[in-house]
Parts: sequence; structure tokens; C-alpha cells
Amino acid sequence: MLQLKTFNTVASVTDLYAYRFGAEAVAGEWMFSAGIRTEGLPVKDLIGGSNGTRRAGYNLSVEPGITYRKKSFEIYAYVPIIAKRVIKQNVPDKLATQITGNYTLTQGGSGNYLLFWGVAFRL
Repeated sequence: MLQLKTFNTVASVTDLYAYRFGAEAVAGEWMFSAGIRTEGLPVKDLIGGSNGTRRAGYNLSVEPGITYRKKSFEIYAYVPIIAKRVIKQNVPDKLATQITGNYTLTQGGSGNYLLFWGVAFRL
């Protein structure tokens, strides 16, 4: 009997990418921004092996942001709102689908909500 768990026994250290394009407007000490953001994991790595388990795919988000800036510090927050999520089969999923004839997709995924925030100081 074929044991499918053997296709997904190794976790893959995956490549990761993120892009953001946007604009900002300044009003005194406040800066408001809006952008389009995408981040994800490719099915195959640019460097290294691609046969381990990974949750391949990407998120496309609309990302508003706000920054409060004083002379020597700033506080910022960006809140991407996911508009589209695409999950792809990884290499072990494709192999399991070929062998069994049943479409296989690794469990898991990315979060539904993200928040990027921080404080920066100038020396």
C-alpha cells in the first residue's frame, strides 16, 4: 500500500518574496500612504532544492499606512487588506496527485490579517 505521508516528510526552507508599490502624502507631522502589496512563496526555489513541504502561493493586498514623525523618531503602522489569495501545489503535492490521481494540496496557509508597526529613532 502506498503511504502518501512519505511525500511530505521534509520541510523545505523556502524562498520568500515581497513587493510593495504605493504613494504617500505628507500633512505636517503625519504621513499617509496607500499601496499594493504582494508576498508569497514560489513552488520552486531559485537556489536549493524544491522537494520539501511548503505552502506555495501568494497574497495580493491593498495596504494603507500612517506615520507620525517628530524630529528624532517616528511611529508607523501599515495594515495590508488581502484582496486575493492564491495557493499552489508544491512539488510533493504534484507527485502525490500524479501517483494517486487525487488532487493533493498541503494543509496550512497564511494569516488572514497582518499588521506592520514600529518605532524608528534617528541618532
